[in-house]
Amino acid sequence: MSMHFVDDRRAPAPYEAIEMHGNPQSKIFNDKTVSVPEAGQKYFGLGRAGSYAAANRGDLPTIRVGRRLRVSVVALERMLEEARPTSRDST
Repeated sequence: MSMHFVDDRRAPAPYEAIEMHGNPQSKIFNDKTVSVPEAGQKYFGLGRAGSYAAANRGDLPTIRVGRRLRVSVVALERMLEEARPTSRDST
């Protein structure tokens, strides 16, 4: 990977100027996590405000990466599976 520099002092250029061959973060964010509003809508039929309220209460398993707040799909599906009543519970 080659680096581009802004001036003689060898300071790296802004992020956009650095050559990147694919963005591994985008694959992780797209496959393993979803946005808070997307999780709320898809799994519970919530709107944007309701989704963030659920995340703030801890009802959605969130992961903070920098300023991003994401919902772990695996953790959410596990949480829903554990909450599902089994045939023994319904008698």
